Amino acid sequence: MDISTRTQQLSSLFSYDKKADLKDSHLEIIPFRFTQITGASEINKFQKELATTEFCPMTDNHIQENKSFTYSVFTPSGKEKRDKAIILLHGLNERTWEKYLTWAEYLAKNTEKPVILFPIAFHMNRTPIRWCNPRETLSWANVRKSKINDLSNSTFANVALSIRLSKNPLRFYASGRESVYNLWQLVQEIKEGKHPLFKEDTSVNLFAYSIGALLSQVLMLANPEKMFNDTRLFMFCGGSIFSEMDGNARDILSTGLQPDTGDIVKKRQSHADIGSDQGLWQHIQQDSGRDGFSISIFPSDSLPFPKQKLSNAGQPIVSKHIQKSSRFPMIKKENASNTGTSSFFINYIFSMSIIQEQSLYISEPISS
Repeated sequence: MDISTRTQQLSSLFSYDKKADLKDSHLEIIPFRFTQITGASEINKFQKELATTEFCPMTDNHIQENKSFTYSVFTPSGKEKRDKAIILLHGLNERTWEKYLTWAEYLAKNTEKPVILFPIAFHMNRTPIRWCNPRETLSWANVRKSKINDLSNSTFANVALSIRLSKNPLRFYASGRESVYNLWQLVQEIKEGKHPLFKEDTSVNLFAYSIGALLSQVLMLANPEKMFNDTRLFMFCGGSIFSEMDGNARDILSTGLQPDTGDIVKKRQSHADIGSDQGLWQHIQQDSGRDGFSISIFPSDSLPFPKQKLSNAGQPIVSKHIQKSSRFPMIKKENASNTGTSSFFINYIFSMSIIQEQSLYISEPISS
């Protein structure tokens, strides 16, 4: 069976509301509900100070779809709990899991491990439905084109993300920070045996695509509570620092946005004028997770971060890359000493920590 046919079949079965049986693969797709708790107060402080947009007048901290949502797990059939898991992380500006369904099926079937499809903040089903509705977003794109001269690659598919980042590029940091907290909560729940599918001390590995690779590197740099000591990371079409990426594309971002994200972090690092987002930047200055994000944005040779060996630095990290891709170029090994995230290849990484908060864990299966 060709991949397009199988993708259509899986798409017809995939649901956020009920379990699906893949009898020919001996797998099940089970949806679970996730409610954000770990780091929630800090996330709210970030989000309430981000500028709103015309198409979404409410602040980010009031977007409930992002706080409580459904994620799905492809798991081998059977009632026994598992002791291994794979978390699959998607790319930037993704709104549907369609292309990832065959990936998850193949991984779950061939590794016999559950594969968790976990959405990054404000992606997939973590946004209001109208953000993904072409009838709505096409009009936003047309208005944007009329206001900005020489704007290219502006489409109904990328207009929501493009507008939100242009209003405040620090959204990229805030959403990444939120996603790190979410994954921390999920993995801690799994390792403590509080997830219905997994045994206590389950081993969790990461399969990361595109911007998901960047998030995975930050997560492993953070290694909150040393939960990722035994984690192995596979990166596909990712692995470079953000300043080396080019997200300008009709399905990702409009032109001219990406440099602003790196520039604004650099300016804040050098204590330049912090302008209207002063309150938000004060939160970031107090955030120990800032360092790991910064070295994933641009080369770290100019940043005064101490090097130290971490317990997960020697874990295997595999990266697959399309040679002619210009969006996410790989960093050559000989240049690894100048790039914080590439330091995994030489068993040194820059350290960062995440402030521990008392947390509860909510991840309940949705009844079929």
